[in-house]
Amino acid sequence: MGMVANRKGSVRFEGRETIGMTSDRIARQGVALCPEERGIFASLDVAENLLLPPQVKPGGMSLDSIFELFPNLRERLRSQGTKLSGGEQQMLAIARILRTGARLLLLDEPTEGLAPVIVHEIGLTIARLKRAGFTILLVEQNFHLPPSSPIATS
Repeated sequence: MGMVANRKGSVRFEGRETIGMTSDRIARQGVALCPEERGIFASLDVAENLLLPPQVKPGGMSLDSIFELFPNLRERLRSQGTKLSGGEQQMLAIARILRTGARLLLLDEPTEGLAPVIVHEIGLTIARLKRAGFTILLVEQNFHLPPSSPIATS
């Protein structure tokens, strides 16, 4: 994402070298990071958080499509970030990057600290995104899914 200096090697996305690019240029290429700490704005409500990031590439998901993936967010539209559960905060963090038009999603510990039922929901959502053509780089320490899980098999 261009946030760490002194890198070596090569990282290419869609035929373009990203090493040496600034973070904003990488984002405009269609790469989005969902950080471990989620990065939602606590003082903003769900709607404001969803509308805040700019579209960096055509093809960002509509709010209706996001609410199909995450129905809880529609119900909590006017709730502040601080009033959301950990699972809802994670859903919001993922939903926010889906609006940008990014096609490569870097998900850093998306299930950390979440209840098993929410971990399963996040897993199902990631599998749906993969089937929809998104490329997903998932960094997860404790992602124990059964072999029949949609992520384990897709």
